[in-house]
Amino acid sequence: MNNVLEVAGLNKSYGDFSLSDICFSVPEGCITGFIGVNGAGKTTTIRTILGLSQKDSGMVKVFEEDIDGQGDGWKNRIGIVLDEGYFYDDLTMAEMKSIIAPVGAVARMIPQIGMPDLSGILFVHLLSAIPYAIYMPLYFRFGYEKTKYAFMIIIFGLSFGLPSLYSANVKIDLSIWVSLPDIVQCLILAVSALIVLSVSILASIRFFGKKDL
Repeated sequence: MNNVLEVAGLNKSYGDFSLSDICFSVPEGCITGFIGVNGAGKTTTIRTILGLSQKDSGMVKVFEEDIDGQGDGWKNRIGIVLDEGYFYDDLTMAEMKSIIAPVGAVARMIPQIGMPDLSGILFVHLLSAIPYAIYMPLYFRFGYEKTKYAFMIIIFGLSFGLPSLYSANVKIDLSIWVSLPDIVQCLILAVSALIVLSVSILASIRFFGKKDL
């Protein structure tokens, strides 16, 4: 059985504390407990194995390869949860930032999400105004119960309609919209939301009269 971790002759000193000639191995597929009294050097050993602290001497092999000769690629193959935030002893904060910010190769696959711009906020506002604008006239015209069932039918229908549109590869050409200046997009979205809400209010007034609102 291959060893996923081998430690031999590991030495590390901190002032009046030192690890002396630590040797052990962890076979593949095994669960291993690392037990010791406070101050015995458990955390220091783990920090040294991970390279968070520079060892004085000794050998550490991960996946049967010496970590001193294989770079940091092996760290993408393991996972670890520590009880505190541990950092490299011999690096400055600026150097730590350059290491932590990417969080390995996986983090670079995640898109960076920035703050929404004004047009995005207005677009969400318009999307929120549309169902509200539909709901209010129906509520005043038919009452709560009928309106509730109508919206249940609409939501149920959308659960079938939207996937059908997606599977049919229905595409919307947004090239004209994208080509518009930001200020024009914002004005169109704001005016559209205002029109939608105004029509809803006028329809509600027509159904029940201004005194009922």
